[in-house]
Amino acid sequence: MSGNPVNLVLRPVVEDDLKPLLTLLKSIPDSITSLQPDPEYLEKRIHQSLRSLYPVVTEPGDEKYFFVLEDTVKGCLAGTCAIYARTGGFEPFYTYEIIEEVRQYKPLDIETRLSSLRLRTEHEGPSELGGLFLHSDYRGGGNGGALSRSRFLFAKSFPERFTREVMAEFRGVVTEQGEVPFWDAVGRHFFVRDFFSLDQYSAVARKDFIHDLMPRHPLYIPLLPKKAQRVIGKPHPATEPAVHVLEKEGFQYINQVDIFDAGPIYQAVFSGTKSYRSACEYRVQEIVNETDEDALQHGLIANTKLDFRALSGAGKIQGESILLTREIADALQVEPGENVLFLASTK
Repeated sequence: MSGNPVNLVLRPVVEDDLKPLLTLLKSIPDSITSLQPDPEYLEKRIHQSLRSLYPVVTEPGDEKYFFVLEDTVKGCLAGTCAIYARTGGFEPFYTYEIIEEVRQYKPLDIETRLSSLRLRTEHEGPSELGGLFLHSDYRGGGNGGALSRSRFLFAKSFPERFTREVMAEFRGVVTEQGEVPFWDAVGRHFFVRDFFSLDQYSAVARKDFIHDLMPRHPLYIPLLPKKAQRVIGKPHPATEPAVHVLEKEGFQYINQVDIFDAGPIYQAVFSGTKSYRSACEYRVQEIVNETDEDALQHGLIANTKLDFRALSGAGKIQGESILLTREIADALQVEPGENVLFLASTK
């Protein structure tokens, strides 16, 4: 969120964002995100996020926190991101786990290694990062990384709302011709629908059809077409930058993939991620109209409120206190005596 620090501000989604969200999401190719430009679906997502921010929450449940990146100068939305308190629950979370087996027959000196996909059902899984999208006009200048890292600052302010571990699921490979190699080899035989319509249904409706229609037995990877084998655990090219951001945070691939497109799943311990560890809390000591640029430290700054605000900006750090300009303080909605989290910029 580079440039003028108050131009791009991350905040929780509100009801008035419905139309701007529709406009934003219509610019997204279907192949790179599960976000759907469907008014009814988005309205449910907005209301669920608003309910999730109730102050009475003391442990992770079915809360889904949905944030938007607002361009306060142009009056439009530049991006989105989300963080879910827990996967599973009322709607189980399904993945394929990759299992490696070694088979031996010593009289013939034969040893084979077989990889298979086993359906995994998670009812009380870890927290999840999702919903990350940045409009093409705002890509570059570190905006995507800042958008992704802002979620760690929210989680650090409210650790009781999230699990110890956190995961992220990435979109799988779709060819330029719109083919989904893994789906074509596996899913279409069981669901008898095209990938995009069923993927959309999975996002906006119930998921019990997965339990009813998915194969119960392991799928041996060597029996799949080569095109399908090659994409298992590979991210969509458009999501590779997001993968690299989380790898730098300490996320690792855990040998699980999406059941539809075989996109990879990464996981980490929340408190062990780079941004979570490195973000420091400071008390706002003073707010000034302007200050000496040479004395400022640049980074990602966020308030510590449920009415969350985060932006890329600068402040003057003195011990356990920080001095902010009036522009940044107003954008973060903080006053002297309140606390902010500061994550220093790294090159």
